[in-house]
Amino acid sequence: MANLSLGIDLGVNSLGTALIEREKHEIRFTGVRIFPAGVDGSDKDIAAGRDESRAVKRRQMRLQRRQAWRRVRRLRKTLHLLQRYGLLPSGEAADAIPALDRELHVLYPETEVLPYFLRARALDYPLTGPELGRALYHLAQRRGFLSNRRAPEKKDENKGKVKGGIESLEGQIAASGKRTLGEYLASLDPHEARIRTRYTHRSMFEREFAAIWEAQRLHHPEVLTESRFAELREALFFQRPLKDQSHLIGQCSLMPELKRAPVYWPEIQRWRYIQAINNLILMSPAGEERTLTEREREILYRECEGHEKVAFKKAKKLIGVADAWKFTIESGGEKELKGNLTNVRLGKILNLRWQQLTADRQIELLQDWAKAETDEAFRALAQEKWECSPEEARALSDLRLPDAYASVSLEAARRILTHLERGVTYGEARKVEFPEQFVPKEPLALLPPVKEALPEVRNPAVMRALTEMRKTVNAIIRKFGKPDYIHIELGRDLKRNRDERMKLSLKNREREKQREQAREALKAHGLPEPKGPDIEKYLLWQECGKTCPYTGQSISLNSIFGANPMFDVEHIVPFSRSLDDSFLNKTLCYKPENANKGNRTPWERYGGTAQFDEMIERVKRFGNDAKLRRFQMRETDLAKLLADFNSRQLNDTRYASRLAQQYLGLLYGGRSDASGTQRVFVSNGQATAFLRQKWDLNRILSDSPQKSRDDHRHHAVDAAAVAMASPRMMQALARAAENAIRERHRRFGSFEHPWPEFREQLCAAIKATNVSHRPMRKLDGPLHEETLYGKPHIGRDGKNYVHIRVLVENADIEQIVDPTVREAVRVAREAKVAPVLTTRDGRSIPIRKVRVRCVVKTVPIGEGARRRNVVTGDNHHMEVIGETKGTRVVYSGVVVSRLEAARRNGLRIPVVQRDHGADKEFLFSLSEGDMVEWKGAYWRVRGVTTQSNGMPILSPSTDARLKADAIVERPTVNVFCKGGGRKVLIDHLGEVQLARD
Repeated sequence: MANLSLGIDLGVNSLGTALIEREKHEIRFTGVRIFPAGVDGSDKDIAAGRDESRAVKRRQMRLQRRQAWRRVRRLRKTLHLLQRYGLLPSGEAADAIPALDRELHVLYPETEVLPYFLRARALDYPLTGPELGRALYHLAQRRGFLSNRRAPEKKDENKGKVKGGIESLEGQIAASGKRTLGEYLASLDPHEARIRTRYTHRSMFEREFAAIWEAQRLHHPEVLTESRFAELREALFFQRPLKDQSHLIGQCSLMPELKRAPVYWPEIQRWRYIQAINNLILMSPAGEERTLTEREREILYRECEGHEKVAFKKAKKLIGVADAWKFTIESGGEKELKGNLTNVRLGKILNLRWQQLTADRQIELLQDWAKAETDEAFRALAQEKWECSPEEARALSDLRLPDAYASVSLEAARRILTHLERGVTYGEARKVEFPEQFVPKEPLALLPPVKEALPEVRNPAVMRALTEMRKTVNAIIRKFGKPDYIHIELGRDLKRNRDERMKLSLKNREREKQREQAREALKAHGLPEPKGPDIEKYLLWQECGKTCPYTGQSISLNSIFGANPMFDVEHIVPFSRSLDDSFLNKTLCYKPENANKGNRTPWERYGGTAQFDEMIERVKRFGNDAKLRRFQMRETDLAKLLADFNSRQLNDTRYASRLAQQYLGLLYGGRSDASGTQRVFVSNGQATAFLRQKWDLNRILSDSPQKSRDDHRHHAVDAAAVAMASPRMMQALARAAENAIRERHRRFGSFEHPWPEFREQLCAAIKATNVSHRPMRKLDGPLHEETLYGKPHIGRDGKNYVHIRVLVENADIEQIVDPTVREAVRVAREAKVAPVLTTRDGRSIPIRKVRVRCVVKTVPIGEGARRRNVVTGDNHHMEVIGETKGTRVVYSGVVVSRLEAARRNGLRIPVVQRDHGADKEFLFSLSEGDMVEWKGAYWRVRGVTTQSNGMPILSPSTDARLKADAIVERPTVNVFCKGGGRKVLIDHLGEVQLARD
């Protein structure tokens, strides 16, 4: 066997690959593929580390536009019906309604809230047709809130506040003795409080509509008929139901023919907490570990079944374990067990009736709860079908349960539960109940499309990354054959879900805040430029309470940072034996005591002595259980740590890692082939970082021993280290760490290269690597800036002006259009007060926005009443053309905005125009991400501008920095083409060919 290993470094917007024939000592291929991180893959997205696509914002704005359009359509439909009934004058709403209001104000000059006045008057007095029409039209304009229980709650949405406001208003209406919402609002003084600041419910308007219709039907019997009542009611209050999204639910991981079950189903809740309890491990104060007994598990099962959560402190008390004992998962920050949340919440509402329902009936009730469109509909169903009281129905409709799905279906969970309840772990139960999951399948020659192999994947960033990986791996297989082993390392952002990334971001910000405080404290102490190790020492000094945990000696800052420091940073579990260089494995130690401890753990050096007990008491005050566990580690724990080293480095068990491993495993019939040989490994990144350092791979692309991310080819360097991270290499790395002290090295002893010429071969392969970029040709994205401008006009100075509304604090006074407003703002700024306008009747109206004029080049969009003027957004591409002028050829570029490209696409004409008239030859188009050859090198197009008859913005294809920091060339199209510039294609394998478009 040639032992052909493929290393893959897969990130959210990058892919590094290296194919190494280990036994023949040959590097056959290195490659790098860069693809967009988000919808547009812009530098801003990558720099900001966005955890969601920009499409999310655009989708939300599109939904707002749809909502506004539906509101306009509803008002128009209501207007036309009322006009057909003869209740409103003809014409468009913008003209007819204000004209009618002016007429009615003459008849009722005493009222300042005309529509509300008419709605109240309609209950007791006959109204004329136009008066009645105006009152009914006002109901369409303000029709109140209607809950949609199936819609996910928005971040800034506070449904409790809305419902509380509605209930408060209903109470005020009842206390006032008014019959309808309109009658109550008409009774308020608008000078004391704004009428439209209250939360209203749809049912209030529906009742008022029925009351007005019934009262006025006596006066207009020929107009207000039953059929018209139904017709107008539909126009006023119809609300579109949400689309059924059940087809998006993922498939069960154990029974793929079934859908996953919601996590709030009682049996899924039980399946979840029993798994957690079966996996619990208790650790004694001395560091000894044990699993729970059957009796202890039964106690915790019962406790979790009756509570939403069970704190670990309470759990230990229930099973009779001293509080000094710890569950091992507490070291990871966990504080409690999750119980049967659904059982508890439904039990509080329905009492014994919930417990008396069978499992299937409980699920049926929850399905009714989940499918109901509105709270009102579910309350009616709960009272009719489930015989609930009005109070119980209201409580059930207000119930909120987790909006997520388990990884398994209900049937699979039930089959697994029979084993879990006997104390069997999930992994063991799965092997017994679903043995077919572990039988290798028929290997595939090439990777199939991601959607076919992994239909449950929804994350667009993960989909894009796996799709690009598929294309590259398949290209490698076609050219070099199927590798014997695949080693893959995933970027951390690809491994974590949104919640995990949010938590990590918060932790990082808190950690950075602590480091910044430490930096300032050290500067105040006299260190002008504190380095990373200095900050780490300071944080360790704070953590240990300024006391050496080993000796109890007091530690001053001078004894750490002075001319002759007396305290060292010390690895609790020796690095040579753990390869753990994290903050969790470090503390401060008195130098002579550190030498005395040597290459031993605290237990090996001090175990069984009074000094060890005193040391443990000091460490407990750190408040860090993970660090305490390292101090207490015994021989058996250390042996397990060392035995698991290879497994930890080569088996990342997080979800995205399992996903990638499952996908690549299709090439071999599974992670392991039919003979049981593991073919696909997922590294965690730490070991490959050590390999890069020991083999000095970081200097291949820079002069620094630290990894540089300024060159895209660092992904190929990483991939080469990943490809070499075999189990045998991990064992050699561990031995090198053990030999470090004997050879007087800091971390690792001698550690040879895989073969003598390895680094030179890799350096040559990396230098020859052509970076492949995915071009951005999609039309997705903002077509223009969000701001809408007024109609352009020529000013007295001959400039083309447009008007725009801006916040008054952002306005240039001299550019304010209205002279009265301009003067009011000028006076207010001089007086440093808020600007106001005074009306003829003496009222003061605050000025919040003003119209200003500016010089901006706009383009019109829309037709007729929908015509708007906007500023175009990003450019989509540039069409490079050559024009013959006499005996010479002049080159220029026609820049096409995304707006124009979308317009062409809508008209079903080519987005890239090739016909530019006689004597003009189309050469090629350039979009962001396209590759060109110029000055004997390959460049990436970072954008195009209209300057100088078209100008591409170019960066070296290997430059990974943001546009603002990268090497950038901006040749004119004429200079570029006359200098031999041409467009090329660089495929997934880095092979170059001339582009012909």
